[in-house]
Amino acid sequence: MRNIIQRNPNISVVIEVNLNRLKMEAHALFSRLEAFGFEEIYAIEPRIYVESAKEMSNILDSLAAQRKYVFNLLCTRR
Repeated sequence: MRNIIQRNPNISVVIEVNLNRLKMEAHALFSRLEAFGFEEIYAIEPRIYVESAKEMSNILDSLAAQRKYVFNLLCTRR
């Protein structure tokens, strides 16, 4: 998948995040998505634009508190 993302500068991806299986902290997830060049990240279900690693962490905590452990992120490049 890394090669596909790198070869396609206009790619957008939807990723499913399962909080029960996520093996990294929210800031690490956000940093990895930024490293792939994704400048706009949206939590699709709550329709929230994620602007920072701290906001990503808050969203993950909020969803976990609601016992919603699986959700989708839309990641786009400008």
